[in-house]
Amino acid sequence: MPKQKTIPELKAEIAASERQLAQLRHKQQQLENRRSYYEKGDRRKRAHRLIPVELLLRAWLRLQRF
Repeated sequence: MPKQKTIPELKAEIAASERQLAQLRHKQQQLENRRSYYEKGDRRKRAHRLIPVELLLRAWLRLQRF
């Protein structure tokens, strides 16, 4: 027959389980954020590529006016 755990042992086990649960929830949130980051990555790359082109066009148009 297994030895019965005392109340402090059970409380320590509960605390450890809650700590582990919080860590796993945090890890899950990190993975969800990473997935979202990679899904949005293509759109951001396109935006970053277009912004310098727009700036060059604006500069060129300003030079054409003078």
